[in-house]
Amino acid sequence: MRILFLLIAALATIQVSAKGAFDYKFEAFARTTPLGAYLRGEVGYAQTIWGEGNRQNPLYGMIRSSIRLQTSGLINSAEAKLEFFPISFLGLYVGKSIMNRGASELDGFNCDVIICKNSKIERNLWGAQMALKLGAFFSIVRYQFHSSKLKNAHGVGYAEEQGTLIGSGTQDTLLQALHVIGIQYKKDQAIALLFKRNFTKISRLDSTMTTLLWRKQFGLTKKNDAVFMVGPGAFHTYQGSTHPTFMAVLTYNPRPGLTLF
Repeated sequence: MRILFLLIAALATIQVSAKGAFDYKFEAFARTTPLGAYLRGEVGYAQTIWGEGNRQNPLYGMIRSSIRLQTSGLINSAEAKLEFFPISFLGLYVGKSIMNRGASELDGFNCDVIICKNSKIERNLWGAQMALKLGAFFSIVRYQFHSSKLKNAHGVGYAEEQGTLIGSGTQDTLLQALHVIGIQYKKDQAIALLFKRNFTKISRLDSTMTTLLWRKQFGLTKKNDAVFMVGPGAFHTYQGSTHPTFMAVLTYNPRPGLTLF
């Protein structure tokens, strides 16, 4: 992680006349199983390290810093992140997040046995992501690691709500692997298959979600500044059971800046 920080800092000095741009977006998410929802806002600033920085031509690299705030009522978090894109569709990142949970119950957990409520969680974040498009076909791959630690808490395990898993004691690392493959059959519409796996390093638990999504791009305040995705799927729990699920995501991105995804 320190090496990546130093590399980004060094690259930031290469091009003093680099192009910079602010970006911001908002997202609303809801899922039936495990039951969950959130509202999220993110603002960032990116600066090119090579290339013109034209989103119509992906041949450029950049560094980007961002701040994200997220809430689902009783669960609230703040995140700061630094990203390095050697080319615009491939990114590496490091970051830090703080989460406060006031919920007394969480769907999929026995909160009488593990730590759920009144907990503060600090996470160190790092990962990689890539998006590719060839004709009408597209693919997104994302791997992210969250090293979590509970503050002022003691117990045999804690609710890792991001993957509906149980972290070991008060400290564990969550790996999330996301794969999306789809086809854009109209200019503003696409269908995609999403597969996501969650795995905890110490407690050795895993869960998966597979979802078929319909994607619609449209305009809220200007052309194509919003995306709505919805679809059914299946969630496989760490206990071994499988349940039907349904999810919906609305993303409003009025100022994408230099970001492609």
